[in-house]
Amino acid sequence: MQRFYYIHSWTVVNDNIKYNVVIIDNLGREVLKTESLNGFAGYNFNTINVSSIENGIYHFEIVSENLKLVSKKIIIQK
Repeated sequence: MQRFYYIHSWTVVNDNIKYNVVIIDNLGREVLKTESLNGFAGYNFNTINVSSIENGIYHFEIVSENLKLVSKKIIIQK
């Protein structure tokens, strides 16, 4: 079985921030949510296994304590 990944990079201003990565479909349903991750001041990378998600357009969010740090549209095409 092939595995597909989405790689995202982002900058953190504060040190040691806990966050989750959430992928939401166009109907507003969560299709993937990571366990709590640790971010550190500087450049951070996320590698997300999207093998279980169908091809399509989704919303990618990085959320910390109910605050959206990053929100953007992504296209998953395998």
